[in-house]
Amino acid sequence: MNYEQLLYVTELANHQTLQETADFLHISKSGLSQSISQLESELDIQLFKRSHQGTVLTSKGQELLPYIKNMMSANMNLIQQAGRLGKIQNIHTIKLAYANTFLKPMLTEFLKLYNGNATLVIKRISSSEIIEQVSHKELDAALLQLIANIKSN
Repeated sequence: MNYEQLLYVTELANHQTLQETADFLHISKSGLSQSISQLESELDIQLFKRSHQGTVLTSKGQELLPYIKNMMSANMNLIQQAGRLGKIQNIHTIKLAYANTFLKPMLTEFLKLYNGNATLVIKRISSSEIIEQVSHKELDAALLQLIANIKSN
């Protein structure tokens, strides 16, 4: 089991289709499927139910998802602490979530402002998840698209 496989599980749980998840992660659909199948084999648990309509977490997958997210968070905390203890003392981690994919190129440019002394954790999650994670101080910032309800006369 590795961090990449855990990331793939969380993203597939969010996107619910192999192709959309693979496109989002910039990997092949078959590579994504193989990686998740290897993890399922290692855990001896089917995490996803695959069908022509999409890919959804099984009940066991839903039960394990919070633990997977905790492992990913612990990994990030380890990296941050190692950075604080290591020679490079001026490393920043900025956790940011967004609900639409058009922001990713702008966020990559934003990271360049830190001259390599920052880690930008970018997540694409639903608006409700963003609100929940901001309220629990799991994110430093979030970008949401507001849609106005305009009534015509």
